[in-house]
Amino acid sequence: MFFALWGLVLLLARWLEINPFWPAWLLPLIGAVGVELILWCYRYESTAISSQRGRFLIGLRLAELALLLWILLQPVWSRYVEREIEREVIVMVDDSASMDLVDKGRDKSRLELAREKLDKSGLLAELDGKVAVREVRAARRALLDDNSEVEGWDQATDLAGGLEAVLDQVPPDQLAGVVLLSDGRHNRSGSVEDVSRRFGILDAPIAVIPSGSDVPPKDAAIISVRSPDSVYLGDRIRVGALLKFDGFRGKKAKLQLFAGDKELEAKEISVPQDNYREEVKFRHAPEEGGVGEYRIVLSGLVDETFENNNEWEFQTVVSDARTNVLLIDRHPRWEFRYLRNLFYGRDQSIHLQSVLLEPDRISGHTPPKVVASASRPFGEANATHLPEVEEEWRKFDVIIVGDIGPDSLSDDQWRILEGCVKERAALLVLVAGPEYMPHSFRSEVARDLIPVRYEASRRTFYGTDEEFRFSLTNIGRNHPITAQVEGQMSNERLWKQFPVIRWRHPVEGLQPAAEVLL
Repeated sequence: MFFALWGLVLLLARWLEINPFWPAWLLPLIGAVGVELILWCYRYESTAISSQRGRFLIGLRLAELALLLWILLQPVWSRYVEREIEREVIVMVDDSASMDLVDKGRDKSRLELAREKLDKSGLLAELDGKVAVREVRAARRALLDDNSEVEGWDQATDLAGGLEAVLDQVPPDQLAGVVLLSDGRHNRSGSVEDVSRRFGILDAPIAVIPSGSDVPPKDAAIISVRSPDSVYLGDRIRVGALLKFDGFRGKKAKLQLFAGDKELEAKEISVPQDNYREEVKFRHAPEEGGVGEYRIVLSGLVDETFENNNEWEFQTVVSDARTNVLLIDRHPRWEFRYLRNLFYGRDQSIHLQSVLLEPDRISGHTPPKVVASASRPFGEANATHLPEVEEEWRKFDVIIVGDIGPDSLSDDQWRILEGCVKERAALLVLVAGPEYMPHSFRSEVARDLIPVRYEASRRTFYGTDEEFRFSLTNIGRNHPITAQVEGQMSNERLWKQFPVIRWRHPVEGLQPAAEVLL
């Protein structure tokens, strides 16, 4: 039996990978001994049970032994699959309005000259049959596949956005490189340098075929407008318009803010130099709620190359619905004071309720009981007690829980928080602390809401000599929560400048669907 099993193992090893931690003879020996024991048991029990039941038992035992040996073998079937990866070169054509210009001394447009350079280089002919070639048009955004143009599509050049669209649409193992035809007039907020570094990581080169003049065309334009998507009724709408003036030194222009056909405000801009950029700011206090239709108009200049980039329309929703925020902490630590000052009084759209569970007390003075409630008048933010009924908890849109003790919230209150998150879609923010949050919580309801897995303990994390710094993960580099400034590289540099921290929580893992940003 031993040699039969040994031969079977060697035969299986021809097609399967066997666990290398077991000697080749050990498993056949275990199997042979097991078979002998099963047969001995069968002979021993044959006088006490029927032959039919005995055969059933011996079959069951042999099946269990075979399953045990199979588990110990840990067989793995592997195979090689060959597939051909079709590499792709993207020809990205800057199709903005500036590429249609015919520069002084030329008889063709910038785009036509760039295409001529590409044809004369012989690059496309050399790539023919080796890799796939696809053309992508880019201006305000990239047009991939069958995307159609929209009004004003060619009135800006977003090279960074176009390159990012290529990275999103083409799998990394298929991207061979990009050929860019452009006059280099990138005028959107994204950083071309940051996106280019991502191409470098993928070993996908970017070849640029420049076209045009180093002297910008005579033109004035509204490059971008910063405006809020929504404001609270009674707040001011703060609008910032970034303007460019090329070739209008010594001239004056007029910038107007309209609500529908009504002029709200007008400003005169003096242009001190040929290549001039300026951000002009407006403020407006809406008198009624609803969706406000606004537009900014730039006028007062003549002989512009482009006349269709002097107007910008935008919408702002004016609402009287406030966001109810509940802030809970044990004592007024720095994080609590920062968040309270951030939310209290600065933004009319946020109704804050803050509760300190262990506040500083004046000897002999007992403050009156004030229960946190979203129904309290706006401006009354301080409370002494948490909401007492589930209905009051559910009125809050954002609940921020700081470094509170494990007994500060009961299991019933944690279940209410769970219902607020899962049923009402409230935002729950847990602010870690060295004393309790999250390592001291043993409640299963609380642990289900905490996005990390950890070993519960009563220790604190003060007094370590180690220093830690924040570092963005791959997900965090492109996440809006961690975007402090524009530009990926600038944002990473800013995070590296944050002060050191002297404590951290060891964790055992993440909850399902949790993401790590830092």
